[in-house]
Amino acid sequence: TIIKDFELQAGEIEDTGYIIKNRIQDNKTLFDIIYDALDLTLMNTNKLYCLYDNFGRLNLRNVESMKIDDLVLTVDEETSNIEDYEYKTDIDADTYNKIVLYRDNEKTGKREKWIVQDSKNMNKWGVLQYYKPINEDTNAKAKVDALLKLKNRVKRDLKLKNVKGDVRVKAGTSPLIHIEDIGDISIAQFMLIEKAKHTFTTDYHSMDLEVRGNI
Repeated sequence: TIIKDFELQAGEIEDTGYIIKNRIQDNKTLFDIIYDALDLTLMNTNKLYCLYDNFGRLNLRNVESMKIDDLVLTVDEETSNIEDYEYKTDIDADTYNKIVLYRDNEKTGKREKWIVQDSKNMNKWGVLQYYKPINEDTNAKAKVDALLKLKNRVKRDLKLKNVKGDVRVKAGTSPLIHIEDIGDISIAQFMLIEKAKHTFTTDYHSMDLEVRGNI
């Protein structure tokens, strides 16, 4: 609808499969309207979509379909293509092991609640509670389960520096990353590129990458 109304060019637009009820979006930018819709989709389905421009055409794709299957980034001595990296963890930013969603029932005068929690992580970290209201059109059970799956994890930040360049790598794509004994874990999985900076010189192409994944 936005592409048609504002005479934009459409590229590959994947169907998210998640239907959002009619909403009033006054005084918001088109980007914020789309961002809100993708955020609702993520919270209710645990599926992440990437919106990007490709030579003037808007594309919307599930990040699962943007994996680069034949690219492995590693610091292995024999095949290393990563010069350096930074890694840190925390549970203070957007990590929750107890999800509480509620809405006030005007007919009964009572507050309805939906609660899910991970007792194992609560014993490890203490209670990290996410407490939010929802409207009557929300599928509370599906949303509360999706939020626990999404947020019940350690936040891990990984930055790769001076990586051997590949022009296919951009935000939204996922190469395979293999790093042994990085802090508290080892990594051997596809990870999502959140930010990519490419540097081209006369005879060399390098990248600085910020990545994330379910690690």
